[in-house]
Amino acid sequence: MPEQFRKSIIFAFGNDESGAMKIFKFGGGILQKADDVSKIPGILGMFPGEPLLVVISAFGKTTNAIEELIASKFDRDGVPGEILNRIIAYHREIFKDLFKEDNLETQNQLESLITDFKSAVSDSPTTNFAEYYDSVVGYGELLSSLAVHHAIRQAGMDSEWVDVRQVLKTDSTFRDARIDWEASRKNCDKIIKPLIDKKKRPVIVTQGFIASDQQEHPTSLGREGSDYTAAIFANLLDAGSVIIWKDVPGILNADPKHFPQAVKLDEISYAEATELAYYGAKVIHPKTIKPLQNKNIPLYVRPFLSPGEPGTMIHANVPAGQYIPSFIFKSNQALISISDRDLSFVNEQMFSDVFGMLTKFSIHMNLVQNSALTLTFCIDDHPNLNEMLTELHKRYSVRYNQALELITIRHFNEKAVEHVLRGREVLLEQQNRTVVQYVIR
Repeated sequence: MPEQFRKSIIFAFGNDESGAMKIFKFGGGILQKADDVSKIPGILGMFPGEPLLVVISAFGKTTNAIEELIASKFDRDGVPGEILNRIIAYHREIFKDLFKEDNLETQNQLESLITDFKSAVSDSPTTNFAEYYDSVVGYGELLSSLAVHHAIRQAGMDSEWVDVRQVLKTDSTFRDARIDWEASRKNCDKIIKPLIDKKKRPVIVTQGFIASDQQEHPTSLGREGSDYTAAIFANLLDAGSVIIWKDVPGILNADPKHFPQAVKLDEISYAEATELAYYGAKVIHPKTIKPLQNKNIPLYVRPFLSPGEPGTMIHANVPAGQYIPSFIFKSNQALISISDRDLSFVNEQMFSDVFGMLTKFSIHMNLVQNSALTLTFCIDDHPNLNEMLTELHKRYSVRYNQALELITIRHFNEKAVEHVLRGREVLLEQQNRTVVQYVIR
């Protein structure tokens, strides 16, 4: 390995001689075709002899396609077969490009998994949409991780494919399950640690986003939950670090699609990362930080196409200094204002009613503000919005706007505010010491 390249790796990952496991996560945004998958063994080869556990997301937009399939099947609109065939053909094409036709083991495992996928889809949907969703949606991760596992083996490295549903256990809150840490730790000790302790350590390949409850029913950890899966494994296995491989150079202070002048943040604290994720930054899942912070495990966000670059480090010991503004843009927002018809003051009962409605319809609140007579809140536009508005109309006077944008500036200054508001109409503003938010159109 060239000396300069070796030094960049040490700078990025630390010169860890302890043998502590590293957790890698590769997301669907960077894994869309066979050529992308074939890059993974080269990255893993940068860490010879080190214990590695690799968490894989579904390829490309597969989860979106499976959600379309689930909705079609549940609604009985007559087209789920077409969607299913499209998903299967996409994965067969990737396997065909990656592996030789005489690789019977790989082909047999692929076809066996496709059979299981078809069987899960063909089951009659229960009245519980969330439970049916979780029984089907994880096949994107199962298929993608199988391809990565065999690509690693084809490159001459040892690999073990592990069904994460046999390791991570949750409650039965389908689509947003909570981890059973004690049961999951026991399973890690039983299933994962013996693989780590092998004389010739294999790369352990598993899936993000999914798990199972104590009755072996599939569950999921929330949309985009593969980052969280990586953090869970890091906590359970006392890993030395987590590396999330992305299609960006690291964590940027803004989405370059919205803000071409975006710059990379070299390092940020756990608290800063949590704040950015909470306000909607899409680089990491909001639940990812806590399991790492609890054990002081650093998280790196690294560029998949330039693996020697340092990326961004998230850890506890960030030197005090001046932060630059970070911009978070959320589109498809709805702004709702409610008031009592008899002009009563806003009170605790109104807050309780609103938060109860949001919980009932699984809608996330992004901002809330009240005056004497009106409670106003901004939410992600949602398929259940009209149903919730109907319920609110029964009790309150309701006004609302849709197709809005929520802009959050963390560590704002006058220049940053002026830049994002130029030519925009502000419907609502909220500010504290470090964060300012605008609902605009």
